[in-house]
Amino acid sequence: MGFTLRQKPNVHQKKNTLRDFLDTFLKAFIVAIFLKWLLFEAFTMPTSDMASTLLSGDFVLVSKLHYGARTPATPLQIPLTHQKIGHFPAYLDWIQLPIFRLPALSQISENDVITFNYPPETYHPIDQKTPFIGRCVGLAGDTLEIKKGEVFRNNQPAQTLSFIQNPYLIILKNGIVPDQLKELGISEIVSFQDKLIAQLNKKMLGKLRQSAYCHKITPIIEPSESTGQNEKIFPHSSYFSWNADNLGPIKIPQKGMSILLTPEKLALYESIILKYERLSHVEIRNDSLFLAQEFMENYTFQQDYYFVLGDNRRNSPDSRFWGFVPENHIIGKAIYRWFSIHPKTGSIRFDRIGFIQ
Repeated sequence: MGFTLRQKPNVHQKKNTLRDFLDTFLKAFIVAIFLKWLLFEAFTMPTSDMASTLLSGDFVLVSKLHYGARTPATPLQIPLTHQKIGHFPAYLDWIQLPIFRLPALSQISENDVITFNYPPETYHPIDQKTPFIGRCVGLAGDTLEIKKGEVFRNNQPAQTLSFIQNPYLIILKNGIVPDQLKELGISEIVSFQDKLIAQLNKKMLGKLRQSAYCHKITPIIEPSESTGQNEKIFPHSSYFSWNADNLGPIKIPQKGMSILLTPEKLALYESIILKYERLSHVEIRNDSLFLAQEFMENYTFQQDYYFVLGDNRRNSPDSRFWGFVPENHIIGKAIYRWFSIHPKTGSIRFDRIGFIQ
């Protein structure tokens, strides 16, 4: 009667396999953390604030090399997460470090599409605030003005981009069906009787004017006449009666720039001084600034600031509504749409993959 010997499992070999797997996983995890912090980070567009440049469902690659990666402000955080894991915080704010920036490939330029942490979100540390995206139309030290919807930088018309969308009132000839408008690339439509309100860029506007559907097209612009304080518009002060289409002139703060603190200037820059300059024992009393109980007649800014607009100008919550973007809130430059999916149909939009202008 024959028999065979059954080999015992090689416990040592199994331990080595598990150890190798964990070692490989740990190395990949560290590399991913390094890449996200130093080189690139991916974001998804949840809204149409930047239409038609970026649409809801676009996946965007942001370069941190261009402006230099930031050192973390919140070291006690779970890597590769943001704000929460499920219903639980992904970070502890017990330790807050000053932010420094590594050497950059370039400086921020006019019309760069930048990603930044949403400045007014004061209930999170800087690097844990919600990421936003916008087009930089004003640099530190610039004087910016919006007149009848047109942007002026340092008293000169800003560079006009063909894909910027603005609202228009469209009077129709014999009625129109939405499918015919979609063929022209027009999707954001509000209709009433024989009229439409639509967000159009130059290409859409040209196609519509050449179509057989349109009788008249008129841009929708808020009047420039002073109508008192607009509580929705920055700086939310009775000293200013600006609106989304008529704002400024406004001087964008630059590091080292000093201002005389008149009541109007203090109202304009109050949010910067109180929230973003990281000052201790600062307060405003009776239209005056006090630092460590000392009255300040002048103030010198500690960092650069920027002014951003969305490409979908009528439907974008941008600097017109909440103010300047501090330099230490800037994450990087949006450079590439690496994937795009239609949020309603789930279809892949291959034609949208490519570099961002």
